[in-house]
Amino acid sequence: MVNVSFNLRDRNVNKKEIEPTTPNKAKVLKETPIVMMANYSNSQGKLRLKYPTRLKIVPKDWKTTKKRAKATNEYRSLNKQLDELEAAAKRVFRDLQSEGTIPTPNDYREALDIALGRKNKEEKKIETLKESNDSNKLRILGYKGSEIIPVLTESISYVYTQNSITYI
Repeated sequence: MVNVSFNLRDRNVNKKEIEPTTPNKAKVLKETPIVMMANYSNSQGKLRLKYPTRLKIVPKDWKTTKKRAKATNEYRSLNKQLDELEAAAKRVFRDLQSEGTIPTPNDYREALDIALGRKNKEEKKIETLKESNDSNKLRILGYKGSEIIPVLTESISYVYTQNSITYI
C-alpha cells in the first residue's frame, strides 16, 4: 500500500522580504514547486519517494490540511492534475507490486517517469561513476534487462537506446 500526498518545496517563500518590482511598488508573490511524496514500506522498513510534479503555486493559495490548492476556479485544473498524478502513482505502485517485489525509490521513480511520458521506455540513462584512482576515466554502466555492460572511457556521456550505445 502506498500513501501519496503533496507538499510545497518552500512554504516560506513569501514570508521573506520581496523587493517590489512593479511601477506601483506592489508586492510580487513568488510561486513554489509542488512535490509529490509517496510513502510505502517493505520488509526492511519505510521508504519514501520525493517526486517533482512540475507544478507551482503561490504558498498563500495552498491548503496544508487538504494538501491541495484552494478550491477556486483558478486552481480547479491544478487540483485535477494533482488528482491524476496521485492516481498514476498508485496505479504504477500496484503494477510494480504485482510483479512480486516492493520497488526501490529509484525503480518507482523510473516507472513513474515512463508512465507519465517523461522518459521513453526504450531509453535508459546510464549511470556514471568516477574510477577510484584515475580521474581521467569514467566507468559507464549500461544495462539491457539484467545484463550489465561496463565500459571504460574518457569523460564522455552515453545513452543506451534500443540495443546500441549512443554518444551525447
